[in-house]
Amino acid sequence: MLTLDLNTPMEISEDAGQTWLEMPTWVRYFLDLGYRWPRNQGALVNRKTIRIISLPNKTPVAGLVALGAVTADYINPKANDKDRHFETFFAYARQYLIYCQNCNLRCQPEVRKCGYLQEASGFLRHKDNRRTKWYISRQTDFAAKILRLTSKPNDCGATLTPENPEWSYDYYVDDGVPLHLSRSAEKINVSALAKIFPDAVFCSHNLSTSYSSICFAGGAAGQIVTRAEMQSLMFKDNTFVSLANLLPIYGWIDGTQLSRLIYYSSRGKGSFDQISNSTNLVIADGIDALSAVLSEKRFKTADVIAVVSRINERDKLEELGALIENQSQWYDSHELGALGVPGCYEIELRKRVVS
Repeated sequence: MLTLDLNTPMEISEDAGQTWLEMPTWVRYFLDLGYRWPRNQGALVNRKTIRIISLPNKTPVAGLVALGAVTADYINPKANDKDRHFETFFAYARQYLIYCQNCNLRCQPEVRKCGYLQEASGFLRHKDNRRTKWYISRQTDFAAKILRLTSKPNDCGATLTPENPEWSYDYYVDDGVPLHLSRSAEKINVSALAKIFPDAVFCSHNLSTSYSSICFAGGAAGQIVTRAEMQSLMFKDNTFVSLANLLPIYGWIDGTQLSRLIYYSSRGKGSFDQISNSTNLVIADGIDALSAVLSEKRFKTADVIAVVSRINERDKLEELGALIENQSQWYDSHELGALGVPGCYEIELRKRVVS
């Protein structure tokens, strides 16, 4: 992707580049909704908010909201997982040693009732060389916060006891996402974002560091279909880039291994593409995604912005009405109307504060 000329008006295409028009107000509105959404409010004051946006058609609006939210994180110097990365190793070690190491139900957490979503394989990988591994040792002391590792499985080989949390920055749990880029990977390219959000001042270290506070919940059709829908909307001035290639979901942006937007699949019983313990905002794409998000325990305190289409079948729309009605015992409903976007209707559910 080439560097964009900040003096050229940004254009968009909704049909994968066949036709172009100057960025319309509805695109700007949804980008800004994510960009300016107040974060951590639900967890801090027990005031969780659910915003439901009803659209007359099916467009990748959820992706625009998500792009705004992740851009706001790029400019926040504290928006990265450095402070809790070492702690995730202890949580991973506890899961492996207590539940997974000797479990004979691999991997059936709904039967085992262990509370986990996927198996912990028990070793860490190096970001620059996936073949370099350190295995979780049974000598790990959780009470004293001492992590012990061995160079071979089953407490064999050389022993390592990392004392400096910064040591952990080069490692990540198996099947996880690296905190930092490998030496051969590229930083996230924000030249297009600098044009879309001209007042943004990006923190350089966030462009090479993962973060797990925002989650994108995709529909039942699956991640491949969701990504294709996001690729259909494109931005252009002197070059062009798709919305999908601006969303930092693991594996979506060419040349980088980072993730700053967790993907949650609403298929079946729901699944995450990586470990998620600190999400404070979820963007749900469709009725199926909203239904799954509202029943997911890990999103208990996270705000939710859900985008739904009114072209669904009648039973789906009735399901949406039931979802909203079922929240009435905990939330107050506020009808926000169109908020300046023709054809769009918004409802906000705000959790009651117990005095």
